[in-house]
Formats: sequence, C-alpha cells, structure tokens
Amino acid sequence: DDKGNILGDPSQVAFTKCLIEKGWEPPSPKTPFDTLPVAIQASEDEVVELFSIPEEICHLVDIKSSQCPQIDKLGLKWFAIPLITNFLVDVGGVYYPCCPFNGWFMESEIVRDLIDTQRYNLSSQIANIVGLKQINVSLWKDECQLIIAKAVLESFQRNNYSIVDHHSASDGFIRFYHKEMNTRGYCPGDWGWIVPPIGGSTTKVFHQEMLNYQLKPMYRLQPAPQNIYKFKNKMKIHSSGPSLMSTEVTLKREESIEEARSTYEEQPQETTEDFNLKKGKTNKVNTAATGQGEIKCLILFLTETGKSEDFAYEAAGLLQKFYKDRLEVLNMAEFDFSALNAHGFYDLFIITSTFGSGESPSSGKKICQTLKDLQLDELKVFGNIRFSVFGLGNSNYETFNQCAKNIDINLKRLEAIQLLEPFLADECEGEAPIFSKWINDLSRKIEVEINSSPTAISYKGNASVNTM
Repeated sequence: DDKGNILGDPSQVAFTKCLIEKGWEPPSPKTPFDTLPVAIQASEDEVVELFSIPEEICHLVDIKSSQCPQIDKLGLKWFAIPLITNFLVDVGGVYYPCCPFNGWFMESEIVRDLIDTQRYNLSSQIANIVGLKQINVSLWKDECQLIIAKAVLESFQRNNYSIVDHHSASDGFIRFYHKEMNTRGYCPGDWGWIVPPIGGSTTKVFHQEMLNYQLKPMYRLQPAPQNIYKFKNKMKIHSSGPSLMSTEVTLKREESIEEARSTYEEQPQETTEDFNLKKGKTNKVNTAATGQGEIKCLILFLTETGKSEDFAYEAAGLLQKFYKDRLEVLNMAEFDFSALNAHGFYDLFIITSTFGSGESPSSGKKICQTLKDLQLDELKVFGNIRFSVFGLGNSNYETFNQCAKNIDINLKRLEAIQLLEPFLADECEGEAPIFSKWINDLSRKIEVEINSSPTAISYKGNASVNTM
C-alpha cells in the first residue's frame, strides 16, 4: 500500500515490484486480491508484453460462511479457477517454458494461501473476529483452518464453481495409485506435497508409503522469471481499452537457463517393491452368452475421479450372493450393448457421476451418445435387461446427476425393465447413506422375487428365467 506495507500476497511481491518499476500501474484503489497482468515474451530477442485480464473473465469468489458469519466482515475473496503459469514441460532434454494449464481448487490449497505465515497470514485476524483465545492449548490455529475450509467449500459451491475437499482428493489419489501399481508396477509420489495440510492421519494418503523420484517426459516447476531475466528498460503494456501504451523492454538473462534449473535436478530413480493391491485390474468387457435361463449381473461404472468405480466394486461385494460367479464389474466406457446375447438375461446396475454441464465423465461420452442414438428396433436385447441407476452428483448445480438421469431415460425408452427409480446421491449430504439404501432396496427386490418364485424371475423377452 502507500505506506509500504504488503497488502496482497507476499509470494508475489518480487514480481509485482518488477512490473511496477517498469511501468505497470496497479488498479486504484489497491486491494489484497488484485490480479497481476499476464507477461509474455515470445523469444529472448523480443520485448515482454503485458496483458491485463478483463474483469468480466476474472472471477473472484466472496468467501462467506453461514456457520461462522463473523468472517464475512474480513471481505475475503479467492480466484474461482487456478491458473498455473510457472511450470514447464521437459521432453527429451527440450524445455517448453510456456505451458499454462488450469483445473480446479482443492479447498485446503486456498486455506494455506490465506493462513500460511509466508502468504496472507490471516490466522490472528480470523481468531480475533471469531473470539478464539490465541494460545497453543486452545488449538486456535487448527480451528481457524477448519473455519476457513468450510467457508471456502460453501462459497464455491454456492457460486457453482468446481472445488474438491481434501478427503475426496486423498481418496482419488489412492485410487490412482492402485491403478498405476497394478498396470505399471510403480507410482512415484512426493508424500510432503500429496498429504493435505488439513486432516493429516485422517486421510488415506497419510498412511501410504511413497517413493519420490521423477519420470520423463514431465511437467514441473521452473524458476521465477525475475530470477532468470534482468529487466533493462521498458515494457510494451496492452491496456484493457483500444489504446496501446508502447514502451519497450528487453530482457537479458542473468544466467543461463540451464544454470538456473540446476537446483531442480531429478533424484535418482529407485526400484519399487511388490505391493498388495486393493483390487485387481478392471475387467475387460466380457459379455459372453449366459447359459439357458441364467441371469448375469453386470455392474457398470463411469467415473472421472475413481469414486464411481469404488462404489461399483463395493456393490459387487454386496450383491454377489445373488449371482455367484455370474457377476462382473466393467467400465461402461468399454461396454458394447451389441455384444450382449439376445437370448441371455441381464441385471444391469449402473453407477455414474455427472461432470461439467450435466455431461458424463469424459471417458463415457461415446457410450452415452451411443445409448442416446440407439433406436428401439436396432437391438433386441433390451427386453431381457433389468436395470437400476445410481448417480453421484452435487445439488449446488442445476444439472444435478443429469448423466444418471439421462441413462435411466434412455434405457426405459429402449424398453429395458426398470427395477428401481434412479437413486441420486448428493456429495453435499454424503453419498454413503443413499448408496446403502440403494443396495438394500435392490437386495430386497431381488430376494423377494427369488423367495416368491425360487426358479422364476420375469423379463419382457421371456416368461421366466432360472435363478438357482
């Protein structure tokens, strides 16, 4: 600010000073959450050009809490979408330094940004406004973290921006880890980076041993630009309006890029030991004909993070007693309805999340479109299919569980037999209770039919099938 105090993020002070000294003018009045311009240099011989990000596309989320409304007075904000610009791609000894990407936040990342002493350092302000005694035995710092974590999740969800909590992210990494170990036999990981700063031993990743080494090609951190380049004169600054401020700057390297990157040498690769995997490889689609009068159970999943797959395997364990060895868990993205035997009988249980604007997970777009395009007279097998759909979603979005709803609609349109209305779980309320109810209702329905007529269950295509 005007008194020389750091108003915003201390981690950006050096770069901000660099920009101001060379002609960039911060917004007025300054706030703790102003956005820096994008600085681009096409080659070492060209000037650096600055581009301000238009306000209409730079979305900030107001951090507010219904559980602890006192923190609303702090006027906290955070950016809706993380944009990473300080990483490079390292391929075959060639470095590609301009490779930005974006994804979505984990809430504990934002908590650290706001609370870490080397960042915004807001713990004391939060404690004061909430009325926490700032002594170690009160665990006030931990409570501040939790207050902000809940507020961040609530605020992002209220404004319909994607965000993940640290427990879900931890579970997702463990699923990824098991898949990598199963398919490749190794999975490097930096325990210190992967274990979230909140929750510690309550997360699964805390208890997972990891070997930290690097594989190439790789995407990794590169040195800060102000540490590699020396600003000589001026900049070319593109204003947000039609006019163009044309002052120039040339950058000269203080040291070679190789020397600057020498601090990021990769660690020696270690060999991995055998690991006990949580589950085996995902089954390839196996739609072999069922025997005369036998029911085959297919549990299909569509997933973006692995959560649906976990629920699918859990469902398989709970339903296997009804189907014995006639049960398979399959990735629906690899599934082919036309491969089903027209004379077979199938119980189809589908578990899917919804992604984006009511879409299927990315891997399932093709199969969902195929199902939508299928006409009633194209395949004769649907009369021999009974089904139920379980969806995973977030009720903060208008397209809550839309993918699950669409699958249910299309299967009914194709005259498959709906065993139950779709069960739609909400991550805001917890998915486990609704999943348990779905399994219990399915089990009761299957069990009642078996007990009422031990050798016959009705399908549209045939009068009855053997269940023994």
